[in-house]
Amino acid sequence: MVASGMKTVLVVEDESQIAQIVRDYLQHAGFAVIAAADGREALARVRERRPDLVLLDLGLPGIDGVEVLKRIRTFAPTLPIVVVSAHGDDATKVRALDFGADDYVSKPFSVPELLARVRTALRHGERVTPLESTVLREGAFRIDLLQREASVGERRLGLTPTQFDLLVCFARHPNRVLTYRMIASEVWGEPDAAESTNIRMFVSQLRRRIDLGATPSQIVTESGIGYRFVPRCA
Repeated sequence: MVASGMKTVLVVEDESQIAQIVRDYLQHAGFAVIAAADGREALARVRERRPDLVLLDLGLPGIDGVEVLKRIRTFAPTLPIVVVSAHGDDATKVRALDFGADDYVSKPFSVPELLARVRTALRHGERVTPLESTVLREGAFRIDLLQREASVGERRLGLTPTQFDLLVCFARHPNRVLTYRMIASEVWGEPDAAESTNIRMFVSQLRRRIDLGATPSQIVTESGIGYRFVPRCA
């Protein structure tokens, strides 16, 4: 029996020792935990138990993690999913993010980082915006979608059209990794534009506008994958 208000996390991991460690830490942090050791079991658990979040290892026997992710998205499109990938496996991470993962954690991972990613993904899943406001607020940013104007505090940014669209893309997905294809799809309307559009150049320009030389940048580079927007409050 899960206590009222307690979030349930499905841990999909074929290495029993790692699964047990993750289970223990999640339970200690106040989560209810269920487990699956392979892809088929994971799909069954999602359908039967309807967890609040899935922590999905990509290196699974049988049906691999990316395929499990794709199948989950066909019947649970908004379920928060954090994938776990072998360190340095950037191509697989990118595929998982492009197919709808909310975030990723690299192995070996630290427990505090894992818990932070889980909590952030759960917050994203709780955001319900059926009709988006004409004004988007994130951190110290105020973005007027109708007037196409953006400001940080009292400072107007004076962005070009592309810079504005790029900032809107980031502000709609704060603290989440966005791949180059995801950015290209949202900003230019075509994921394949990631190969022909110099996204790095546009991000560099936007950084100069919003950061004014302050470090670290609010647009964090995820090497070989894309970017994560971490807005400051002031």
